[in-house]
Amino acid sequence: MEPKSTTQPARLNADASQDGGRAGGAGWHRTIGGPGKLALIAVGLFLVLWGLGFAYKEYQLRHPSDEVRAAEARAALGAMKDRARVVYQKNPTLKEISFDDLGMGKIELSGSYFSSENFTCGGTPEKWWAQCDNVYESEPRYLRIEANLVQGSASFNR
Repeated sequence: MEPKSTTQPARLNADASQDGGRAGGAGWHRTIGGPGKLALIAVGLFLVLWGLGFAYKEYQLRHPSDEVRAAEARAALGAMKDRARVVYQKNPTLKEISFDDLGMGKIELSGSYFSSENFTCGGTPEKWWAQCDNVYESEPRYLRIEANLVQGSASFNR
């Protein structure tokens, strides 16, 4: 008598696949489980969130909020007020101070959201004003600074 073998030869037939006879699987297919599955989910989630963050930043650059636009306008209006005060201190006999008196060129008021065409100013040294149009989406759409150039005080409308 021949000794019995403890190992069985691999059998392949039409009904059995190479994955040990499990239905629906192929021999090369393995499921991801445990830490590998969590890592794959984490990487996928990271990529989705990163893409959404990039899209949001791109949207913000193309459609700036009122706060961003107002910050640029506020800086330019403050510079105009400072220039008007210097003009007044050098020429205290001026009755009115206009945009031309400031000597500001188009380049000085050109920014990311506004150009020199958005700015106007005028008034007496005691009640001087400067305004930037199309800053806000709601009324009033402009940002305005009013200043007393003699005393050095100023305030914005918003």
